[in-house]
Amino acid sequence: MDASLRIPDGYRAVDLEPGGSISPLRLCVLCRTEADPVGGHLVVLRDALDARALLGCVVDVGNVVQRWVQIWIQDVDRVATSLRAYQSNLSNTILEERWVRMVEAVEEACPQDLVRTGFEREAAPALFLDPVRGKVKPLMHEASGMPFEVCRDDGLLRERGLAPFSTSLHRYLYIEALGVEGPFVAATEGAPGAEVQPLSSMMSGINRDLISLNAGGGLMLVRRYSPIALGQFIEVLSGAPWPGVAHGSGLVHIDSESVEAEHRGGESIDPDRFFLGRHGRWGRLVETLHLKLRLIADALGAVSQMTSRTGRPLLNVSDESFQVEVWDRACGLPRLWTARTVLVDPGAAVALPIEGSRLSYFVSPDGLGRGIYRPQLGIEAVRGLCAIRFRQVTVDEDGTATIEGTFQSDQRVKADGSDLVALQLNLAGERVEVFVKLELASAMAAGELRFRSVPQRVSASQGKAMRAAEGVPMREVAFEVLPLLSTPCDLYAVGVLAVKALFAGQDKSVAEALDEALSLARQAASLRAELGGDSAPSLADRIRLIFDADARWSGSLGPQRLGRERMSAEEGFDLVPPELWWRVLAAVVRMFPGMGPDSICRDLGDSRGGGAHRVFGPAMEDVDDLLVRTRSLMLIDWRYNREVHSVIRGMRTQMIDMGVGIGR
Repeated sequence: MDASLRIPDGYRAVDLEPGGSISPLRLCVLCRTEADPVGGHLVVLRDALDARALLGCVVDVGNVVQRWVQIWIQDVDRVATSLRAYQSNLSNTILEERWVRMVEAVEEACPQDLVRTGFEREAAPALFLDPVRGKVKPLMHEASGMPFEVCRDDGLLRERGLAPFSTSLHRYLYIEALGVEGPFVAATEGAPGAEVQPLSSMMSGINRDLISLNAGGGLMLVRRYSPIALGQFIEVLSGAPWPGVAHGSGLVHIDSESVEAEHRGGESIDPDRFFLGRHGRWGRLVETLHLKLRLIADALGAVSQMTSRTGRPLLNVSDESFQVEVWDRACGLPRLWTARTVLVDPGAAVALPIEGSRLSYFVSPDGLGRGIYRPQLGIEAVRGLCAIRFRQVTVDEDGTATIEGTFQSDQRVKADGSDLVALQLNLAGERVEVFVKLELASAMAAGELRFRSVPQRVSASQGKAMRAAEGVPMREVAFEVLPLLSTPCDLYAVGVLAVKALFAGQDKSVAEALDEALSLARQAASLRAELGGDSAPSLADRIRLIFDADARWSGSLGPQRLGRERMSAEEGFDLVPPELWWRVLAAVVRMFPGMGPDSICRDLGDSRGGGAHRVFGPAMEDVDDLLVRTRSLMLIDWRYNREVHSVIRGMRTQMIDMGVGIGR
C-alpha cells in the first residue's frame, strides 16, 4: 500500500472522540506506541503564540489514511509565559476572539484545507490521551467517577475565590454536578486560589498513564497537512533530497513519493521534477528561477490575505511559517509544478489598543521576528525623563484631544519616524498618558523637537486640565519610545525568504547573502542620489551599473546561485538574461523597509492607508511581472540565443589568448 495511506510503523491513530466513533471516517491524532526519548508520544509540528499543532489524520474503517492533517489546539499557558508584561491586557475572552478571527481568515482564504469539527468557535472538552490503551478520555474524579470539565462560570469561580474565566488567563477544571462544593483543579500553570489542586496531583489511580492533550478545553482548528516545510522545499528546488517529518530523535515517513532529485550521468533527467530537464543546465536553472519566484509570490499572497482578514500584522514570519503542498502529479505534469505554498502560522502579533484612540500598537511574545528574519529596528525602546511644553490643545465636541508641543530630552530619540512616544503626565492630580509623534522639520531651538499627539478620547476634566497647561513648562516628565510595528516587518521577513531562495546555498549562508543584498540596496540608493534623484535611472538599471563597475557583485548575487550545480557567474548570465536578473534583484531590494527611496516602506511602521495589507501590493506586482517574464523565457526557445552568445564569447576569449586581431 502507498506509504501516504498507511499509519507509520510504531504509531497508532487514536480517535479524538472519547469512547470512539461509529462514523466511517474518524479524526485521529497520531500517537507513538513507545514514547520517543526526545519527542514523547505526540508528534508536535509547531508551537505558536497560543497553540500547538499536532500531526493527525482522517482514517476510514479500514484504518486507511484519507488525509493527513494538523490539529491546532489552543493553549493559553504559552501566552502567560511569553507576554508577562502584557498579561493585564489579555484574557481568555480576548484570545478566543482572536482565534475566531484567525479561523474566519483561514476559511475565507483556503476553505478546502479545513476539516470542520465545530470546535473552531465552540470550546472543546478537556481531553487527555491514554497512549497505553490508545484512547482519548476526560480526566476522571476518583471518588465520584465523574469527569472534570472546564469551568466557564465567572460567578461560581468568584464564589470559590478563583480567577474569573472571562477576564483572566487562568482555567480550572471542576465537576459540574458538584458545583462550588466539589474539587477544583488548575488547568493552567500558576492558577491562583486556595485549595486548588495542581493537575499533576490528579495523574494517578484511574488517571495514571494520561498525558495532556487539551487540558484547558481550548478551541481547535484542523486543517490539511503537507509534510514539506518551505525551507526544505527551497533546498529541494535547488536539487537536495527531502528527509521526512521530524519527531524527536527520529523521522516519520508519510509522503507517498520522494521529491528528491535523481541524477543519472551527472544530469537530472527525472521527468517528475522539471519540464526543461532534458535541456540540461539551462533548462534546470531557468525553471528553478520560475518555481522559486512562484514560491515567493505564494508567500506574499498568503501573508497579505491573512493580514487583510485579521486586521493585524504577523510579526513572526519566517520560513517556518509556511508549508508546501505537493500534490500527486497529473499526466505529463512534473510534480514540482503542483506545489503550493500555504501559511500555517497565523502570526504572534497581539493588538494592545491605545485607550481612546483608533491606533493599535502590536507586540509579539518572541520579540520582533526570529533570528535572521528579525528586522533591525531604527530605534530601540528608550525611556527616561524629558521636558515638554504644550503649544496648542484642541478638544473636539466628542472629547477627542490633539496636542501640539515641544519635547526636549538628553536621551537619544529619533524623530520623523512612525514610532510613538508615550508621555506620562500628571494633570490636576490625575495621571494621563498621551501618545505623540516627534517631528524634526519644525524644531526651533537646538535640542528641541516638535510633537503632535495621536488623537485620543479624554474626559472633560482631562481636557480642561490640558487646555490650562498650554504654555506651561513641564519638567521631569516620564516618557517611553514605542517602536510602531506593522506589516512592513512581515514584508522584510518575506524579503529575507526571497534572499534565502535565490542567493543562499552552496558556500554562502543566508546571513551572508542577506548582508550582501542589503549592501546592494544601500549602494543603489546612494547611486540614485549621485545620478540626480528623481531623474536617476530605474532601480534595475542602477543595479546593472553597480554590477558593471565591480565584478564581485556577479560572484555574490549572480544567477549561478539558484541551484547546487557549480558554475561561474559568466555561465550563469549566459543561461539567465542579465536584464531579467536586474529586475529580480530590484524586486528583492524593494522589500526591505527604510533602505532609501526605492523601498516600498519608509520604516517598519509605515503601513499604507486603506489597510495594512496594502504594503504587499507593490511587491506582489513586481513578482507577478517576473513570473510572466520567466514563463515566456521557458516557452520561447531562448536557449539557442544564449548558447550562441556563450560560444561567441568563448571563441572571442580564445582568439584573444592566441593574439588574433578581433577586428579582422
